[in-house]
Amino acid sequence: MSPGPGQAPKLALRSYNASAPGFRRSKKGNSEQARYRAVIGGAQPREQAAPDSGAPPAFAPGAPFRRAVDRLLSPLSYVVLFGGVQLGLLWWLARFWPGWLIASATLALCVLILALAAVTNRWTAKMLVLLVAIGLLVACPTVVLMHDRTVRGITSVDHDGAIQAEVAMDRMLHGLPIYGVDWSKTAVSQVPWDYSKGPTNPALHHNVYFPLVPMAGIPVALVAHWLRIPYDYRQVLLIFLAIGLWAIWLLPIPPARRFAMAVALFLGPLLGLYVWAGRSDVPVVALVILGLALLARDRPVLASLVIGAAFAYKLFAAPAVPFLLAWLWLRWRSQPKGWELGRCLVALASVPVITITPFLLASPAAFLRDVVLYPGGGGADPYPISGFGLSGLLLAIQAIHPQDRFPFWAFQLVALGLALAVTIPWFLRRPSAGRWLTGFAVTLFALTFFARFFNDSYLTLVLALFAACAPLGDSTLLARATAPLRAAPSWLDRGTWR
Repeated sequence: MSPGPGQAPKLALRSYNASAPGFRRSKKGNSEQARYRAVIGGAQPREQAAPDSGAPPAFAPGAPFRRAVDRLLSPLSYVVLFGGVQLGLLWWLARFWPGWLIASATLALCVLILALAAVTNRWTAKMLVLLVAIGLLVACPTVVLMHDRTVRGITSVDHDGAIQAEVAMDRMLHGLPIYGVDWSKTAVSQVPWDYSKGPTNPALHHNVYFPLVPMAGIPVALVAHWLRIPYDYRQVLLIFLAIGLWAIWLLPIPPARRFAMAVALFLGPLLGLYVWAGRSDVPVVALVILGLALLARDRPVLASLVIGAAFAYKLFAAPAVPFLLAWLWLRWRSQPKGWELGRCLVALASVPVITITPFLLASPAAFLRDVVLYPGGGGADPYPISGFGLSGLLLAIQAIHPQDRFPFWAFQLVALGLALAVTIPWFLRRPSAGRWLTGFAVTLFALTFFARFFNDSYLTLVLALFAACAPLGDSTLLARATAPLRAAPSWLDRGTWR
């Protein structure tokens, strides 16, 4: 029996389809709610039907543009675009790789493209080929660079943040502080510095990362020591890449959409290129996607714990917290259970409190100076203003200089407020997985674009998340709450994901 007026449906995941047989219109022209169709428990949501425009599709207004968008938003187009660019970078940097790697990666990508173009369905086999392609285009080049470091030492390819995380982990294991430390006498000083940004690298006197960044490497370093291989922080990133792929597999969406999400996030250069250097963006993406998958599978406490861990790892996960709280509010409104809400909030706060509090209490001034003032433009030697966002625009017109103290935080607060004011109500009107991730990406863009520095990896991170929103779609609902029926398909359901 369907729920009566005022009652919330009891299934965690729902799919709305305006074109389903149960959808009809009353005599007054008002839409009546279609029957819900549960997608949990192995069933997959149906693809959203195209809106009925009343005209033949070929002659409908904007039909050519819509067809072009649908062709672009497909697994084949994603592989050609993201995989092609990644392969092009592999060839462009061919001096770093052995010949067999370039040849194998080229063959794997060609096989994947042919399989998508010639074979229908069989997504398990296609996913296996995709995993091989990711291994050859992303993981193997990373392993090659790790080996080169043991032979040639630290080069310009290596990111100073990864080197600093390794040194900080070693200091933690020896009971030494990791904030307020002079890093100029450590391996961090061996990373080449771009002197156009200043006379010295300010990172030699600051550690901008949360404690969980070096702590995440402790078990990996112990295993590497047991295997008698050199420890490299990129090993941690490769493990998180595997976790991210597993999180995508957990999402209750059709396999073609899962395939396209994996391509957007982990095959192309938007994130894969920076795994080579050791930048710490993949762990944030992997944990956020895992938290979203756990929400979709009705595991609120575990989802809260994972998103809290992502926040404790890097501030970039902070925009996911408001959307998690909005989801919890919808759930509590439909089924008021104070104990479950309390457990979720405790799980959300546990990892940040456990990992950050000891270091904050041990040296509050050093922690605030390194983690808050240095990246925010305070202190005696702030991070140089740079990047592709508002900071780069102001530098280009010479309104400011790299070492100025400009109140970017004010622009960030305004942008965050506007982003949340738009995306949170949008998500609450239809609490779907696609809107959750889109809201997170929009809010992250607002946080980073107006920051003191908006570098290339921040830009590609946001672009990768936006590319992953389209295959995620707008049909899988996350909350046990009655949402208004939307007869018109969402723009998130554009594309041919099959």
